[in-house]
Amino acid sequence: MATATRNLRRYDHRLRELVRSTGNIQHAIRRGVPRSTAHGWLKSPRAEVVTVDATDMDVLPLQQELLTLRRRVARLIALLRLLVVLLRLSGFSLAGTRIPNGAGKHTLMRAIERPTAVLPLHIVLRVLRLSHSRYHSWKREKGCGLDDITSCPRLSATFDPSATAELLLHAARHLEDAKPTLLVDGGVENFNQAVDELVQSGLLNRLLAMTVTQPP
Repeated sequence: MATATRNLRRYDHRLRELVRSTGNIQHAIRRGVPRSTAHGWLKSPRAEVVTVDATDMDVLPLQQELLTLRRRVARLIALLRLLVVLLRLSGFSLAGTRIPNGAGKHTLMRAIERPTAVLPLHIVLRVLRLSHSRYHSWKREKGCGLDDITSCPRLSATFDPSATAELLLHAARHLEDAKPTLLVDGGVENFNQAVDELVQSGLLNRLLAMTVTQPP
């Protein structure tokens, strides 16, 4: 024997609150709500509803808030354009800048994480000209602190190729002569995105050493 399925009707919480606050069930009955249901709303306590405050505002306050937000957005866009021009003219880039202090890295990472609520991470890193590998290596190093160190026992035993860029950057900063040339083999520690960006920044040259073996 087939059982009939009863469809429960759902009512707007604002209509329910109107009936409860005025004590007049006719507001609901005129809209097709059964009399018994409307009487039940009079006795039920006020329900907590998660909503947006703008839905309860009149048109005039909404228009005023819209104009205020438009002016604020226009100012922010103007400031952003000035900063973009300043960054381009100054040649600012984190690709060739060493940040040895852990507190400085924490501050930068918090600044990166805030806009990711509205912007993709790769856009934020592109603005700062910070590589993904360098950023994620800092995140992995949080267990041992972010101060520049040679090794961390809490990290994975696998080698992190981006660490080479940090070491090279530290060494190059202390050289007063012409741009140094780094003689390397073809290992992944010497050829990866982080080291490539360091070489492209013009801080040092990279020369691949070729091993030649002669038969006996």
